[in-house]
Amino acid sequence: MGTLLAASLARAGHPVTLLDRDPERAARSNARPLELTTPEGQTWSVEVPVAVKVPAKVEVAFLCVKTSATESALAPVLDLPCTVAVVQNGCERASFVADSLGLGERVVGIATTEGATRTGEGRVHHTGAGSTQVGAAYPEGQDRAERVVALLESAGFAAQVGDARAASWRKLVVNAAINALTGILDCPNGRLLVSPAAAALADSAAREVAEVAKSLEISGDWDLDLACASWREVALHTSANISSTLQDLRRGQTTEVHAINGAVARLAAEQGLAAPTNDLLCRLVAAREELAV
Repeated sequence: MGTLLAASLARAGHPVTLLDRDPERAARSNARPLELTTPEGQTWSVEVPVAVKVPAKVEVAFLCVKTSATESALAPVLDLPCTVAVVQNGCERASFVADSLGLGERVVGIATTEGATRTGEGRVHHTGAGSTQVGAAYPEGQDRAERVVALLESAGFAAQVGDARAASWRKLVVNAAINALTGILDCPNGRLLVSPAAAALADSAAREVAEVAKSLEISGDWDLDLACASWREVALHTSANISSTLQDLRRGQTTEVHAINGAVARLAAEQGLAAPTNDLLCRLVAAREELAV
């Protein structure tokens, strides 16, 4: 998503800078070519500046790193007045960033159904257009959310101000059902629909998310059948996609399973509920990570 956002914003004429936390890599070049393939199969490229320090005048810092790298990635902007737009998979990420790092009203959450697959260094395939909800972590940040929406719209994204928390939980239903299982089974999203056993596990994970969301009084319809239908519809429309979890496992990188299935299991326990499927999926993906070392 980071490459998709950076390339799209730069092409729309906005001054974009990639913040590279690797000084040696950044020193090799002060600019990086980004290549994007559209859902229609057209390919275009744009060159974006790279830096190890945040530019003096920055309006929005898009946080697109893995959840485990959140604090180190945000360290350069903690003392700046810029808006921090959290674009991460997982549960309650905007609230976590706002509260744990003391950023408060500066944080907005972004929940998007845009599809993007990394195809190489600086290359991404925009696999499908979706919708994007932007919501302030605190009511005082409403103006910031509106400015981020305007920025995304100018780059061609269908964005609107909304309840990003509710939207992130709807996305969590899908991610919890699809990501870990495709990582464990090493298969594209659509293959889950071919296997009754895999689909049943995904259904169970989705229902557990809906039960927790309902217990937490997250706004929206948390009907269990609807939760199952949600992940199935996404799997059908992204049947050839490789989930971010599977991409991470294939590259030998740490996944976000603890912020997705693991978070569902933890929140369920806090609510006096059980989420055995999400707990098991989290443990199995974690085992794959450990065995790959």
